[in-house]
Amino acid sequence: MGITLRPYDPARDPERISALLNEIDQLNASEGIRRARTPQELRTWFENPELQPEDSVVCEDERGAVRGYALLECSRHGQQRETLLGELRFNTHPANSPEDLDGQVIAWAENRLRRRDSDAARIELQANATHSNVRRIFTLKWHGFTVVRHFVNMYRPLNLPADPPSLPQGFTLRRHDHEREAEAWIALYNDSFAHHWQFTPLTLEGYFHFRRQDPRFQPEHNWVITASDGSFVAFCWCLFNREQLATQDERDALLHQIGTRAAFRGMGLASALIRHVINALRADPLQLSGVRLWVDIENVTNAKRLYEAHGFQDDYTLGFYQKVLKG
Repeated sequence: MGITLRPYDPARDPERISALLNEIDQLNASEGIRRARTPQELRTWFENPELQPEDSVVCEDERGAVRGYALLECSRHGQQRETLLGELRFNTHPANSPEDLDGQVIAWAENRLRRRDSDAARIELQANATHSNVRRIFTLKWHGFTVVRHFVNMYRPLNLPADPPSLPQGFTLRRHDHEREAEAWIALYNDSFAHHWQFTPLTLEGYFHFRRQDPRFQPEHNWVITASDGSFVAFCWCLFNREQLATQDERDALLHQIGTRAAFRGMGLASALIRHVINALRADPLQLSGVRLWVDIENVTNAKRLYEAHGFQDDYTLGFYQKVLKG
């Protein structure tokens, strides 16, 4: 079966890739991990203004059926931004695809990354795999990738409430106005995550693209803590696709990000946000089942222990694998 890697077509591919992910989920139901994305969620990914048109491909067989996709999210790292990192996000059909399709995708990504920014002193290609995806892990290792980091997906059911949040005197927890307070939130985000692994500064364009295009964004579950002078010092926001979850029995939200400015850590602000978010999600009319989050096992703030203290438990692990292409 011949496979062609062609450019992404915004007019027809979101629906076709969404159907592919649903089929992959059905074939891999024993994993208990959902890859499914709605067409609009996929548009948010593929039509990110920070991607170039050549940074994504769709894998199509000779009959015109979609058998996979790949996109390459690129960023600069290092003290002098000398390292070009390409984050390869891809999925291929595990049954109705040639055995070497994953290898074709990796080869495309390597060539694209080398062409994209050839003056970089160092070039790294990165991909991820869950601990249960033995096929993906074998493929990555076969093509020269080594594991460099692990993240854990943690879960907390919403059947039990959290204790009411408690804040130090002078601090206020409130809903964030994402349209009018964008620049203050971006500054808070960039300051909070500046020393995290592979941090990339958030831009105003990227901020609005996600919030205006991704159906998972829920303004009513977007929170900040302000100091007595009104400045932003901590934040937390959750994602879930309300329309999609309404048709499902298991309705989980994602605690997408939580951050605190370095100068305000150790004051219980993150704990207050977590407690507030849990109770706010419990009160949501969608009747959510639980809340998930991702945490870097080597997080500089030891966040995993904080989440465990609030009832989150490990569900599955995601490994990040890298291959150095230059330098």
